[in-house]
Amino acid sequence: MGIFLTELMRFLNELETKRAGKSGYHIFDAFNKIANNADIAAICEFVFKAMQKATGEATLDDSAAPLRPIFSQLNEYRDILVTPQYGANVFERRARTFEYVRPDYLLQPEIVSTFHRIYARLNPS
Repeated sequence: MGIFLTELMRFLNELETKRAGKSGYHIFDAFNKIANNADIAAICEFVFKAMQKATGEATLDDSAAPLRPIFSQLNEYRDILVTPQYGANVFERRARTFEYVRPDYLLQPEIVSTFHRIYARLNPS
């Protein structure tokens, strides 16, 4: 979905959770039904531009100290998990960098009220 649509859905799901006590796929499905409406597309473009100004990067490193015991334990059981052809370790440790939307975009004027306008159009039951 990309980081902007993911953040939009996260916020809409939060609004649904506050209203109904839980959320689910129905919010994404309802959004997909209206996403191509010209007014909703324009609203989303406004929100996504605000998000573009508030992106960050984070790196997840499989070699990080808190993960070392987990990888060691998995590799101890490698003979049970995989055949020897996969080598000495079950997992190859890697580092990955990914982009995300920082929450400070919500401080921009009209963003939160814009989310509420989108949510109102979803017609949650």
